[in-house]
Amino acid sequence: MKKLLFIFLAIAIACSQNTMKDEGESKTDIHAKPVQQETTVKAESPHETEQKVEKRIVVPDEVAKKFKSVIIAVKDNQEKKDIDTEIIIGQTSEVSGTPLSIQVEAFLPDFVMDESGVMTSKSAEENNPAVKVKIYKDKQLVFDGWVFGKFPTMHAFTDDRYSIVYKSALKK
Repeated sequence: MKKLLFIFLAIAIACSQNTMKDEGESKTDIHAKPVQQETTVKAESPHETEQKVEKRIVVPDEVAKKFKSVIIAVKDNQEKKDIDTEIIIGQTSEVSGTPLSIQVEAFLPDFVMDESGVMTSKSAEENNPAVKVKIYKDKQLVFDGWVFGKFPTMHAFTDDRYSIVYKSALKK
């Protein structure tokens, strides 16, 4: 029963964070800057209690020192135009001519999630770039998840008019 609950929790963590698990070896820098997130997973049985699952994003120092911002392309599907927006990591930027604003919480150039649910970067190279974002429309939170450079449609932000794509990261 505990194995089944553990598997359920691992799947819930991966899906709720819009992530894929990389079976490769992960490296976590002890000096890295963690971003804490918490979610509650409801038990399937009335005899079990709810459990809080801590989700952590660890940005290695070498990544934090190398990258300053990301370029996100906002596609206006009605007007048939793209709006490139540079957003400094850790900040929020309004997207010109739209009701959207995007907050970039973290950038992992070589995204991986280890077996304990820690999301980090295997290296400072852009092998599997991912950006953790919050998207607001008319100041209301409408998306809290990941945008993947190589997999732009995986767990993507959905809206009747707009879509977003990671384009690149800018170095310091």
